[in-house]
Amino acid sequence: MKSCKKTFRSVALIFAALAMVFVFPAVAAQTRAAQPAPATKALGQPEWEATVKEARKEGRVVIYGAGIGATANHLKKAFRDRFDIDLEFLQGRGNDIIQKVLTERRAGIYSVDIGNGGVTTWFTVIAPANIALPMEPLIMLDEVKDRTKWRLGRIPFMDKEKQVVNVASIRYPYICINTTLVKPNEINSFNDLLDPKWKGKMVISDPSISGTGNNWFAYMMIRLYGREKGAEYMKKLALNQPTLLRDERLQVEWVARGRYPILIAGKPTEVESFISLGAPLKWVLVKEAAPLSSGSFNFNAYKNAPHPHAQKVFVNWLLGKEAGEIIAKTSGYPSERSDVSHAGFDPAVVPKPTDTLEDEDYLAQKAGMPKLAGEIFREILQ
Repeated sequence: MKSCKKTFRSVALIFAALAMVFVFPAVAAQTRAAQPAPATKALGQPEWEATVKEARKEGRVVIYGAGIGATANHLKKAFRDRFDIDLEFLQGRGNDIIQKVLTERRAGIYSVDIGNGGVTTWFTVIAPANIALPMEPLIMLDEVKDRTKWRLGRIPFMDKEKQVVNVASIRYPYICINTTLVKPNEINSFNDLLDPKWKGKMVISDPSISGTGNNWFAYMMIRLYGREKGAEYMKKLALNQPTLLRDERLQVEWVARGRYPILIAGKPTEVESFISLGAPLKWVLVKEAAPLSSGSFNFNAYKNAPHPHAQKVFVNWLLGKEAGEIIAKTSGYPSERSDVSHAGFDPAVVPKPTDTLEDEDYLAQKAGMPKLAGEIFREILQ
């Protein structure tokens, strides 16, 4: 009898062991399947959450830079809604703003976290001043690091040190017209601007200072015509007595109101702002090759930032899809992110995967262009 009980207990133990091997894992698997899967987290998510928490304590990000029009207000609202952190923009002409930054820093004042502006200002003023941080160490989120999410197959840093990044660019035709005053196909080439019928009927963003006007002048002189033929072209254009103006908004307003039918080298963000309000403005895509322009959508992070955690949060958000969509919808510049729609853009102004921006060699040639423009247009400028 005792032998039978012992045998029974042995058999029971065997079945219990088998249950542990086959039954319990199945039950455990069913239990796990019934539970919701944990949310996919970006690489470094705990650090990201901690950074956001500290950034909220700092409360704001201060941005000094060249104007980006109404886009700044849209970015402010979205960033505030997302993180409960304020964006404070000080906008103006790029070179004037960076001189303010340099003046503050010489006085030991560190009030700015982020800068934005054109590539010329970056390479000729900011980079030599050694006041910017490498941006790559600030990037924490997977959606930013993912190479497939960018037009160029990489984060579009503009320099070898990865201190400045471009977030939006456009194939820039440079000529904008008032469609009530200029007939379709009346202007198809830069050479059409030399026609005497346009004498006194054009406004140009002043090419003798940094900005879109000088970008256009340099493109014509360096890439399109070459120095000698470019100078000939500009002298002929000067005979048509264009009005040179520095106020970027007033340039567009004068053409929108019909004071002038043609605008050369107007700032795309200002043009887009007027178009969104119903102004009869349109870009002319001339037969000559269009250059690629990033306008003022090149951003850097400053050393000794007063709000370092908020600075880092802004950099990651700026390079993400949400900010990319806002910029594309409000600025007239297609986003550099490949996952942001180009809906609403003329395909001719959307950069191709092979298009690249100005490089340092081009910018070296461009250095003397403001002075040359001043010499050619001296009589008009006076």
